[in-house]
Parts: sequence; C-alpha cells; structure tokens
Amino acid sequence: MTPKGLQRLLVVLLALTSLGTTALVLLSIVSRRQAQNPTSGQADSAAAEFSLPPSTASPLPLADAAPPPLFALPQFTLTQQDGKPFPSTRLRGKTCVVDFVFTRCAGPCPMLTSRMAQLQAQIAQHPDRDRIRLVTITVDPDHDTPAVLSEYATLAHADPSRWFFLTGARDAVWRLVKEGFRLPVFEDSPEAGPGTPIVHSQKFVLVDYAGRVRGFYDALEPQGSEDLLHDLDLVLAETWDLSFLPAVNASINACAAVALVLGLISIKRGRAHAHRNCMLSAAALSALFLVLYVTHYVWRYTHLGGTHTQYHGPEPVKTLYYGLLLSHIVLAATVPAFATRLIQLAIKQQFDRHRRLAKVAYPIWMYTSLTGVVIYFMLYWFNHAPT
Repeated sequence: MTPKGLQRLLVVLLALTSLGTTALVLLSIVSRRQAQNPTSGQADSAAAEFSLPPSTASPLPLADAAPPPLFALPQFTLTQQDGKPFPSTRLRGKTCVVDFVFTRCAGPCPMLTSRMAQLQAQIAQHPDRDRIRLVTITVDPDHDTPAVLSEYATLAHADPSRWFFLTGARDAVWRLVKEGFRLPVFEDSPEAGPGTPIVHSQKFVLVDYAGRVRGFYDALEPQGSEDLLHDLDLVLAETWDLSFLPAVNASINACAAVALVLGLISIKRGRAHAHRNCMLSAAALSALFLVLYVTHYVWRYTHLGGTHTQYHGPEPVKTLYYGLLLSHIVLAATVPAFATRLIQLAIKQQFDRHRRLAKVAYPIWMYTSLTGVVIYFMLYWFNHAPT
C-alpha cells in the first residue's frame, strides 16, 4: 500500500468513527421517548401492596403501546434448582415472566404453576422464544431446597434452559420480593392451617431485557393472561437488544491486543510490511471498539436513564476493579491520539520519531486492550450481588 493509500485509509477510519458516533447520538435523541427513569420510593405495607392493580397501563393508553417501565430491579444472586448460583445477570437481554409460589401450598400456587406451564407451551412456538425466560421464585426457601424445587420443576415439565426455579436465604428472598418486586409476602396466622403458612402475591410480573418491571398481571384470569401475552409481544418488539455489546467489545479488545503483539514481533524480526498491517488492524479494531462502546452507552442511557452496572464484591476486589476502571478510562482516551500520530509519522517515513513515540504509546495501548477484557469479566461474569 502506498503512503497515499495509508493516508486515505486513516482518513476513512476516522471519518467512519466520527459518523458512527454522530449517528448514534442522533439515534438516542429519536429513541429518547422510550427512556423511562426508574420510579423511586419504598414498598408499601403488605396490605396496601395487595391493592396493586392488575394492569399497569395508563387510563387512556395508546393503541399497541408497550407498557412503560415502572422501576428497575436490583441485581441479585439466588440458587437454581440444580444447586448452582443464579445471578440476575443471566437474565440480561432476556424478557422474563416471573411468579412466586411455594411447593407445599394448598392454595393458588398449583394453579399458578399450571398457568406458567401453559405459558411455556405457548412461547415454545413464539418467533422470539430465545429471548424469553420464565422464572419461578419460592417464598418458602427454608422448605423449598434446590432438590425440592428440582422435583417440582420435573412435575411441571419445565424446560430447564428456559424456566428457572430459584431459592435462597429466606431474608434475601423476601427482601427481593418486597423491596425489589414491591409485592407482598408475609406469614399467615397459625390458625390458617398447614396449607397456607405464607401469604404472597398471585401476580405474574413482566420484566424486560434491561431488568425493569413493565407490568403485573392476574394470570389466573383470562383477561390477565391475554394482557400478559399482548404486552410481552410489545416489549419484545419495541427496540433492539444490545446487551450483548460488552462481550463483543471485550472480544475486540482481545483481538486488538493480539494484533499489537504480532505487530511487535514483526518489527523485531524486521518484517515492516507485516508490522504495518498488524498495527493498522489494531487501529481499525480500536476505532470499531469506540463506535460500539458509544452504541452501548447510548442504548443504556436511553433505556436505563443513564444508570451504570454496579460492581459488587469484597472491598479489596472492588478497590482493584475501580482502580483498573479509572486507569483504563484515562489511558484509553489517549490511544486515538497516539494511534493517529504514529500512523502519520509512518506515512511520512519519520521512523526515528515513530519509534520514540511508540515506546510510550505501545504499552499504553496494550494496557488498555488487556484491561478492557479484564474489566468485562469482572463486571459481567464475576459480579454477583450479595444475598
């Protein structure tokens, strides 16, 4: 490739990055109407919570308008019926229907589970079935161990890849129900008998791909079931699901790091042509990362009100995480300038200045690429909220 060709390539990369970023900002303005900030406030008393209306739609809803977000759920980690930890991050990017039962219930719980089984059969034929998950949370975790829930799930013919049964410490589960889902759960009087030791909501809860509650439905009523399926389709269709972008960005960072290593090896062996190709590849990957990073940020901003994923973990690890994050952000901001200047110097064949600058820029570029991967795994794989 001639020097003029390299210069054109550099201009194209910078132009695409600028145009992509501008387009995403404009997209965020157009789609801002979909943004809804989580509502604030504490859960009401149990008696008051029982008066929650079955439909969350406004008195005069627009035709075929998706129900607006009501509030965001906190992150949590419970235990699945197979005994493995189940972090809420597993539901990221999925639209979920959640209900609450307990296995020794002699009241409405068998009917709720039967209705959920019917829902499972219905969504098995849905074109977006891979984006839908069913979640049943026991409100009697002291009795409903993973083994008990596993047997219960088998009796319900639950698909373990799509319908999860969750338990955990009683305090954590009840706190999640009351403060997270803002639904009632409390012990009934002893006189009620062994079949109804716990009183809880009979609502099905629709939770969107961003972990926000979109509606409450009385699934035991035909109209409630119809409303749930109707709103489920609207929520699935309302927007793109871009929750996968952090994983893509981590992969891009990893590929950029590989290109940087190969570029260094190439120049050490005197293979200038291979070095040039590797470094241009690293620059292109970094430009792509910037566009996709802004894409994900805009998507989160328009759908989560500008909130960020919180990091949970022991204080020493949390300190390490935020230290890595801060250094990554500060140094990553310098990479575009370094990369642009290095390419310019190479085009002008000012190789002495190119080498001197590379001694500073290369370790920074490599550090930001590697820490981008580390930060991704810390935030999205090892970020279980305490229970």
